[in-house]
Amino acid sequence: LVQEPDGTLGTRFVPEMVPATGPKLRVTRVVESPTRIVLRGLPRDGRVRFTVTPGAGAKLTTVRLRASETDGSGVVLRLDGQARTAQLGDGATVPLRDGSTRLDVVLADDIVDVAVDERRTMILEGDASVGGALVIESDAPGLQIEGLQAHERRR
Repeated sequence: LVQEPDGTLGTRFVPEMVPATGPKLRVTRVVESPTRIVLRGLPRDGRVRFTVTPGAGAKLTTVRLRASETDGSGVVLRLDGQARTAQLGDGATVPLRDGSTRLDVVLADDIVDVAVDERRTMILEGDASVGGALVIESDAPGLQIEGLQAHERRR
């Protein structure tokens, strides 16, 4: 539990609890359209960090983790620009800031743990998805990702 400068409370990953990872992986980034980006070559177990910026006027951006590129599978993280919330799977929502969102994702066995803007964390347990892609889609053109870092989990 952390307190922000404005007095609000949040949660962050405890560094000692984040699984150890290996060297940075080469990930293939495919911009399929102005509203869809696919990252290929991600490990099932590891850590992925990046900043997603939806296009101007975007109401909804989805990030599918452990996804297949074509069938809509994977664990869904919804970034709702209109409500300014993030939701992992069917779990509770956490507030978003306007504009870009920094995501830190830890994938370990059947757990998906997501930190949003280093202020809030969400966890989903019991995930059986096996895809090796991360698919980001938005309802407005201009979708961008920056600062991508991906590492495989060390066992």
